[in-house]
Amino acid sequence: MKTKFLLFFALLFTMGSVLISCGNDDDDSAIGGDTGGESTEIKTDYTATKQVKTVELKEEIYPKIEAISIYVDFNRRYDLAYTSGKLCLLPYERYNGYWNSKYSKDYFVDNYHPRVTTSDVGKVSGLSDITDYYPADNNKVCFSIIQPSHGYSMSFKTEDDEIKYLRVYCSKIKLDENGSIKSVTIQYQLY
Repeated sequence: MKTKFLLFFALLFTMGSVLISCGNDDDDSAIGGDTGGESTEIKTDYTATKQVKTVELKEEIYPKIEAISIYVDFNRRYDLAYTSGKLCLLPYERYNGYWNSKYSKDYFVDNYHPRVTTSDVGKVSGLSDITDYYPADNNKVCFSIIQPSHGYSMSFKTEDDEIKYLRVYCSKIKLDENGSIKSVTIQYQLY
């Protein structure tokens, strides 16, 4: 009887440990894939939605440029800024865990960067009129002088050298008391 009793508990213990070890311990049961074990979803890249966004950009002067982030993946980031009368797509690259700007004062003089292009498509009535694509390998101009009611087609390269496109429409310009441009209101969209 003692043997049957011990055999029963041994069998119960073995079955319990088998059932426990077969449970899902991968922490990937959340919708969207891997959660990293902390109930938060890990994304490998960030892409702005394709919805139209409107923002007011204030005049900024290099080296202190406030900008809005348009695209972020693990190694590259692109910000949209208005500086010294120019609409710019500013490139950044991750180095030792920190974002380092891949532009300098020369960026605003030379108007060149191998991963960024900007093209003024002229006067348009809105964002939907900007339909052309300008690949980041074409003329390699990285900023345009901003003008009211003008559209701009931009492109940039992700860390995988995939080309992304951005269209921007300058809908309103505010002037200061001296007649200089104080800020611009733009609409933008990845397309």
